[in-house]
Amino acid sequence: MRFKYVVPLLLALWPLPAVAAGPSFDCAKASAPDEKAICADAHLSDLDVALADGYKRMAAAVGKSVANKIHAPFLRRRHACKSDAACILDVGQSELPILSLAAPDFAAPAGFTAPKAPGYDDLKKQFKVGECTLSVITELGPRLCEPDASGNCPKNLPFDDSGNTIVAANGFYGVSYDRLKALEKSRLGDRLLLCLSSVPKDCPADDDRGYFWTWKNLRTGGKWELPDSEHMCGGA
Repeated sequence: MRFKYVVPLLLALWPLPAVAAGPSFDCAKASAPDEKAICADAHLSDLDVALADGYKRMAAAVGKSVANKIHAPFLRRRHACKSDAACILDVGQSELPILSLAAPDFAAPAGFTAPKAPGYDDLKKQFKVGECTLSVITELGPRLCEPDASGNCPKNLPFDDSGNTIVAANGFYGVSYDRLKALEKSRLGDRLLLCLSSVPKDCPADDDRGYFWTWKNLRTGGKWELPDSEHMCGGA
């Protein structure tokens, strides 16, 4: 009789396995294949928690409406992964740099590495009209220029009366035949909000020039709309 408490005591002292904290949503209500895959994988759950934290910081920085427009393409791509854990991981990690751009106080968690971002030709096809992304200015210059001694055109000021060009990370490009004062207040390295405003239609095969984007400089507040080419699809 004196040993009747031994087993309960041993059970109390025995270390129990760690229980995963779970993702940012209620797994009991998960219905989509990607949600169920996240609930079943501790690594994906950790990433989901980090993304949810980044989203909150992004919404505080740029507003919930804009944050939803930025997050929408990633969420759509994740749903398309269905239960493919590797695909879900790749999509989730690819959003980390965008969250860091939106909210500089967001730090990507250890153990996750963002894949190489796609080039513009692939990236632009991920968006629907009205959806947005973030980038930084890498080049500014006039539409036409006199090459310097090395044969290069200037990549920053001054501008001239031929119009403006602007380039952002991942190959975003905008061009105007007229000078845009709001654009000319920009600097290299400024953060940009880029929102797709229209998509070219009835284009020849392998020629889809003419995507229009609304550009907003997050430092100056300046805003303008530009096409991604001097000529629309099917033109010169």
